[in-house]
This record gives sequence, structure tokens and C-alpha cells, in this order.
Amino acid sequence: MALLVVGCWRAVPPGSGTGVRITDIYGERLTVDGAAVQPDVAQPTGVRFARH
Repeated sequence: MALLVVGCWRAVPPGSGTGVRITDIYGERLTVDGAAVQPDVAQPTGVRFARH
């Protein structure tokens, strides 16, 4: 699995971290705590971006 970090893809070991931060194209950020990063695993969060 990999994450795009400042224009470069970086490898992430499975099970790394305890959460993720996502930024949309408008600059709004969401932080999802307690979600381990796992490949091919859907994890519902209940958080949503605002409508633009």
C-alpha cells in the first residue's frame, strides 16, 4: 500500500498508524482516528466532507 505525500508515493506497512487525515480539493481536512490502515479493507467512519 502507498500514500501520496507532497507529490511522491511512499510505501506504508500494513497496520501502520491509528488514523488517517484526508484533504479534499477545496482544502477541507478530515481526520479519522482509530482506523488502522489496511489494504483491501472497507472501514466505515461516519465522517463526511461538506458539500461544495
